[in-house]
Amino acid sequence: MRLFLSTFLFLTFSVLFSTEAISQEIWKSLSNYSGVEVSYTYKLCSPNDREQTLVLFRFTNTTDQTLQMFWSRKEFRNNICYNCDVLNDSEHKFEIILSPGETVESDGTSLVNNALYVFSHFQKLVPGMSDSKLTSFEFVNVLVEEVE
Repeated sequence: MRLFLSTFLFLTFSVLFSTEAISQEIWKSLSNYSGVEVSYTYKLCSPNDREQTLVLFRFTNTTDQTLQMFWSRKEFRNNICYNCDVLNDSEHKFEIILSPGETVESDGTSLVNNALYVFSHFQKLVPGMSDSKLTSFEFVNVLVEEVE
């Protein structure tokens, strides 16, 4: 009986911990830009009843100064640069202001601030949708300044 109870408890806790680990987002470091640590994760989201994969960003100010970060985001879809010829257009330029020690991240529920995410691909296509996928991305023309 004791062996059965021990085995049952072990299996129950193992399942609980493994389920928790699967549901947690795994953030990967992109880079540290003059005190702004940028991380990203891929997440399946359904903000408008359309299942889509987004790349979510997390920005952390690791300094004791208020910082403003400017950048453009180069996107590669199906291994071809999707926006290389329009990187200077305003829709591909982003900025964020972070207080000392502040972290700002997207959770995929709001698509208001497009500096915090990039669309990767739709999970299910309907007629008229593109089947292109984000294969990589990079931040370019990055500038970080102290805000006075």
